[in-house]
Amino acid sequence: FGGLVWLAGGLFVSLIAVAARHPNAQTPSYSSPNDGGREGFSKQRERHAAPGTIEPMRKLGEKVLLEQAPAAVDEELIELGVERGLAVFCHLCIAVGLILIGWRHFEDLHAGMAAATFYLLLPYTYLLLPRTPLGVGRWDHAWPMALMIWMVLFYRWPILAGLFLGLAAGTVFFPILVFPLWLSFYHGRGACRFGLSFIISTGLCLAIIGLILWINGVLPPSLLSSWKLSAWLPWRPPEGAMEGVWQGRSSHWAYRLPIFLAYIAFVGTTAFWPAPKNLAHVLALTAAVLIGIQFWYADRGGVYVLWYLPLLLLLVFRPNLSACQPQPPGPDWLSRLGRRLTLLSLRTLRLLRPARPHPQVPRLVS
Repeated sequence: FGGLVWLAGGLFVSLIAVAARHPNAQTPSYSSPNDGGREGFSKQRERHAAPGTIEPMRKLGEKVLLEQAPAAVDEELIELGVERGLAVFCHLCIAVGLILIGWRHFEDLHAGMAAATFYLLLPYTYLLLPRTPLGVGRWDHAWPMALMIWMVLFYRWPILAGLFLGLAAGTVFFPILVFPLWLSFYHGRGACRFGLSFIISTGLCLAIIGLILWINGVLPPSLLSSWKLSAWLPWRPPEGAMEGVWQGRSSHWAYRLPIFLAYIAFVGTTAFWPAPKNLAHVLALTAAVLIGIQFWYADRGGVYVLWYLPLLLLLVFRPNLSACQPQPPGPDWLSRLGRRLTLLSLRTLRLLRPARPHPQVPRLVS
């Protein structure tokens, strides 16, 4: 265990060193003669942005830093620092979440530490920090997975699990595809609390993002461009700027549509099979749902490894989890609070009820 801790610590320090490295003009990942320098890369980054990501929040953070920074500070360096700082923080959350899952749910701290070390050891973890010519290194791919790992950690609390999944689905589109699976996991064991928490957190995220876009005056164009993006619309041909499994191949792009229909049928099947589900079923099916996106997503489909990598590591290191199921409905704090509020309302109604007049007792005349 000590060796795993030292190895994971050294890998994370290396991750910070990669993030803190100052970019120079000769670094192909930062500025390339083929993409027009910084301006060309900015256009390339916007083109390969995943639909529904929280770009407005990132731009708001950059604006705050630029207002507090000296005028001589390069705006591009501030933007790069914000992205790399968020990427390092998301990787740290994923690694800590894997360790805690191994400790709490696997009942094996060594397995959790091994999963976190293996995650930091994989090369794709480092590709999210520098800006690569392929455009796959984006912090917003690690953000939703960090939230989903902590959703797995707090699966015994349906409200917290729905909150984490709602935050992920309100910022990036693909976590919403696992909602039917997790809702069936909580069937009869807190499904209403999970669904309500998911809806509220997703709505708040979308409202905040819409407000930021509306303040910046780009709300209608952003919605229109996201809706018409052919990367996640299988009935539209992929654009020429996109690269993935459906570009540069002999197969036609129209085959995306039957694959997408088969994928939707698979997602619908996970809503009721198997029943009942335990944590092992949920981890495997969640990883399968996220892997299936790679087969029909047009823009660089097949290279978004971090969308499912932490869950795949949990499958590798997990023990038998047949006993890990949601808590049965019982005297939890929410039900106790509901009963107390019901009793209080009944007592209040009794106090507000008008008093009945006392019957008159006839006097006896002697």
